[in-house]
Amino acid sequence: MFVEDVEIINETVERMRAFLKGDALGKALGNLRRCERANLRTSRRLLAELRVRYSKVLVLRVDLGYYSTHSPGKHIQGLPISLEQAQLHRNRLLTYLRRGPLSDHLAGYIWRLEFGVEKGHHYHLAVFLNGQAVAKDIVIADIIGAYWKREATGGQGMYYSCNKSKEAYARCGIGMVCRVEDEKWTHVEEAISYLTKQDFYLRFRPGPRVRTFGAGGPYGGSRLHAARDA
Repeated sequence: MFVEDVEIINETVERMRAFLKGDALGKALGNLRRCERANLRTSRRLLAELRVRYSKVLVLRVDLGYYSTHSPGKHIQGLPISLEQAQLHRNRLLTYLRRGPLSDHLAGYIWRLEFGVEKGHHYHLAVFLNGQAVAKDIVIADIIGAYWKREATGGQGMYYSCNKSKEAYARCGIGMVCRVEDEKWTHVEEAISYLTKQDFYLRFRPGPRVRTFGAGGPYGGSRLHAARDA
């Protein structure tokens, strides 16, 4: 650090302190909490409609990201995938779900966008399928992940299937769930509630508002739920 930098750093610190003490932060956090509550209502409404419409629902949870790189300082960093690229990749995947080979059995979906230093932009995805028509959740989750990896991202993507590790969850909310299984539906709601949270980096990022949450379904009637922006 150079002497001439001290004044700039001090000025920056003072601005940060003023922001933390002012009304702007409180308003921003209030908006964030309202967004999360709205997202939670949307996800609960979707789950309730799925339970009424389908006697069995196959619940898939797949995390979608990008390969990481090692910087010269041996720090792990996500690939420099821009927000616009990540949004394009997401749209390709959603189009595949709606129009691809799984579309006849698609009941709904929920996605959430996050950003991390090591992972960069990445998505958490829940997919709901008609359990009367399909099973083999591990196989189908791998099909969705493979499409993200090879087609949606052009080979830049990677994925993790939560369905491969169902035994790791004490309160498992993925896999096949029957309409009459009250406890399992409680676990599904708990698992999905994580997707309703807001990402702080994307929420406070400068520039236009960023869509960080979306939900669609139930299909058959092709009615979409509202999607929330950050």
